[in-house]
Amino acid sequence: MVTRKFKANLERLSDLDLFAAITGNETIERVGIELGEWLRAQKARRGDSVLVTVRDWEHGQFTLELEPRSKRRQTEIQAQNRALADVLWSVLQETTDEKLMLHTGIATAYARLPSARDYPGDHWHLVLEEDPRMREEMSMIVLADHKSWLDLAMDEDDAIEEQPFAKEQGKKVYRFSAQAKYGERMRTIEILGKNTLADFDALMREAFDLDTFDHLSEFTRIVRRGKSKRPHKSPYGEINPFEPTPAMKVRLAGLGLEVGAELEYVFDFGDWLGHQLILESIAEAERGFEYPRIIEEAPRRKRLERE
Repeated sequence: MVTRKFKANLERLSDLDLFAAITGNETIERVGIELGEWLRAQKARRGDSVLVTVRDWEHGQFTLELEPRSKRRQTEIQAQNRALADVLWSVLQETTDEKLMLHTGIATAYARLPSARDYPGDHWHLVLEEDPRMREEMSMIVLADHKSWLDLAMDEDDAIEEQPFAKEQGKKVYRFSAQAKYGERMRTIEILGKNTLADFDALMREAFDLDTFDHLSEFTRIVRRGKSKRPHKSPYGEINPFEPTPAMKVRLAGLGLEVGAELEYVFDFGDWLGHQLILESIAEAERGFEYPRIIEEAPRRKRLERE
């Protein structure tokens, strides 16, 4: 935990000091006010809190209130934590590249917090630690599944974790329209929920006459975020024809896809042959057909959206 010591009248704190106080990046030591006698008079104990209310920032007027550990209002703290997490998430979603710089993001979030004058929550560090959607990385807030170049270089088991699904879901037929980004070729593919990404990969290679004994490939979930923002990409893990990889065992129904979902399939990371797949339906299997299967020509779609 970073220590922050305030020993100064508040009006003497610079903007840099204020930012350091908010982000916890520095220790601030200034001559100001000693609380020892006040804390002893209040019979403060380890684990108690001091609530600070700023009355007048420009003139350094504030009030202090000792709060015993047993009196902490946990319900209100959790409510404030959720509110701050939701505002931070909203600010993160406004970025073009899903990377929020701390020095602007934290200040913006607190400024937008509708309950900023209510009972305070935990420090934003703790709020981020408890939120499954995002995390702190160096001087930024990023999505929980964000991978830096170092993560990608060191991560050997990068397959997405399969979500639980009902047995009936495994029997459903997932119908995709698939289009090559390097040409006009289109196909309709139908595959069962219980089929794996390895099965899906084999089907794509067959549908687009790709080499079945060479080159790595990968499926990636694409979530569009508006014309001015980069789409969010969640890779499912590489598929290697030379040796098994964790991604090859993941079943389609375990991806949690809904109708309208978009995937990207890339074959050969050198030539980067990309394909766009759109999930058109999830339906019951038809009698008389074997799955997975390829329907030679897919209905024409609008021109592919370029990233």
